[in-house]
Order: sequence, then C-alpha cells, then structure tokens
Amino acid sequence: MQEAQNFGSGEQRFNAGIYKSSHNSYDRKESLAQQIDDYNVWQIELDIYDYEGELKVNHNCDPLLVHEADSLFFLLSKMVTESKTFTNKFTIVYLDLKGNGLDGCIIGNWGDDLNDRIKSTFLDALGKEHIYPSTQFINQDKKKWPSFQELVRRGFFWCVIIDWHGETPVNAVNDPVFFTAVPEIPADINALTENTVLVCMDGGCNANPIDKAPGPKGDRWIYRVYPDGACASDCGLQNGDYWRNAVDKKFTLVASNCVNRSHTFDTNTHSPCPLFVNNNAFNNCPVEGEGCEWGTHGFPFHSLADAISRASPMVTVLIKSGEYLLRTNGAGFIIDKPMVLKAVDGLVRIK
Repeated sequence: MQEAQNFGSGEQRFNAGIYKSSHNSYDRKESLAQQIDDYNVWQIELDIYDYEGELKVNHNCDPLLVHEADSLFFLLSKMVTESKTFTNKFTIVYLDLKGNGLDGCIIGNWGDDLNDRIKSTFLDALGKEHIYPSTQFINQDKKKWPSFQELVRRGFFWCVIIDWHGETPVNAVNDPVFFTAVPEIPADINALTENTVLVCMDGGCNANPIDKAPGPKGDRWIYRVYPDGACASDCGLQNGDYWRNAVDKKFTLVASNCVNRSHTFDTNTHSPCPLFVNNNAFNNCPVEGEGCEWGTHGFPFHSLADAISRASPMVTVLIKSGEYLLRTNGAGFIIDKPMVLKAVDGLVRIK
C-alpha cells in the first residue's frame, strides 16, 4: 500500500482529531477495558517500574506498593480479554518509565535488555500483528499518520509510545516497534529519531491552565496534555479551565483522571467508535446529577439524531432494533457528514 492511500474517502489522519485520554489509567476505578468501551478513552497511560525481575505498573515508588502492584502483562491481558470494542478503534498505550533515579525514585536500574523485555510483554499480550510498528509508520506511511479506520483495516488496534525521559537504553533507540515521546515542542524536528511522534506537556489545573499551545501537527505530530500533580486527584480542579483550555488549544490527547465525568465527553473531541444507539436503554449514570448518554457501549444514545450529530468522520453508528424518529414537525433530518449507519439485532425503522 502506498503512502498516498493511507486514509479512505471521508476519513482523516489519526493525529487530526482531539481525543479524550486518561491519566494514570491503571489507578482509576474504571478498568482499562471500561475506559476504552464505556468512557471513550483513546489513550491509556501506564507507569512502569522494572522491579524484582517483573515489569510493574504503579505511580508511587514505595517498594512495598510496587511489589504489590499489578504486572504489565496482567493488565494488558485483562484489558484485551474484557474489552468489547477495541477491535473497532485505535488506542495509544503511553508508557511512562519510572525508577532509574528519575523523580527521586531509585527503584531498579534500567539495563540494556529492558526495552526487549517490555516489547516481549506487549507482543505476548496484544499480538505482534495488532501493534502498529514504528517501521511501518516511517517506511510505508512516510511519517504521516493513516486514519484510524485504515489502521484497523490493516489489523492494528494499538500503538505503544514510550517516554524514556532522556534515559533511552542504547538498544531502544529507533526501535522498530515502539514510538517515543519528548516533553517539549522540538526546536529541530530533524534532530529527533524518526520514531519520535509525541510531545507530552503538563497542562496545569483549572487555576493555572497551560498557556503554551501545541506546535504544528503536520501529518506526524501528536500533542498530549495531562493535569498537573497538584490537581490530578481532584476532579473539581481539572473539570473547567484545564479541560476547556486544552480542547480549545487543540491538543491531540487531552488527559483526565476523571473519565466518568460528563465534561470529558466534550463534543469537540472525537466521538466513540462505534457509536451505540438503543432506544430502550437505561443508563445508570456513574456520577449523580450528570447525564450519561454518550454513545458508548455502556452508555448508548437513545436518540438516533443525537448519535448522528455526535459522529466524527466515518464513524460507524450501531443502531439496535426499534423505531427511531428523525423528523420534527414534518421537517426532514439532514445528514451532512460521512458516516456508516448499521442496524444490529433486527429491524430498524426510521421515520
């Protein structure tokens, strides 16, 4: 396949959208699978320690907490086993490498084999054929993101981006599978390795949202913003100006610790894929006093019109059997953007 053919009619390059992501994803009450299926999360974050011969997922570097933490393989395997929608979308797994003296954490020293051990874990848990490799991005796609639909057509549901914090092991440079991240907008794009695609920036809090904007995205760059540590555990400190500022500035990935909150389903962000519609569904909202018709597997739309209005380019709208009203006072409903409408579980009547 030639680079010019890496997105279809009506589709957009993956990095052209704004996507909801989660911060410290393993530390949420919602499982990784639920975040993907029910909360429209397109990027998960896993903090990794190399400890006692295992790759552990944890934020705090207290040895007891790291010892008791889940392993990377366990969490990845559980995510794939439980998720019902991951084969319909493209999810970024962002790894924040810990230890090795970083952030005051002295747990473990990164040996030259760490990159290979991480890679082996991902290949075993997610499958080599389902991880979009950096070599294909560089060579086949000429460092231009395909659409997520094209990536799914190729059988890729995941990509892995590692933040080594400038401590990259020798054998991890220009890895053929993994991508890498940097903390600042690059001054010289040509000085970075070809598999570097992500800029990860501290987005502050509601009280002091980041004033920097993303640099040019072009066809290559992804910009991620995350809530500052001072507000990361309190949804009330990141549900207003932090979120709106990041969306308004058009960061590619806007991270939140509060994925169950309605504000994180901002209509300027990419819609769920697929979008679910069920006119008989009952939503047990996770937060009292908030609506939760979001079009996800766990919280489907009741209204077909709402689903069509929410759909991002060439997203599939799965319509459960039943009757749906699209006309109001005799006026027709105009669909003015490309999407796929698909009936499931029987007859769908639209009037």
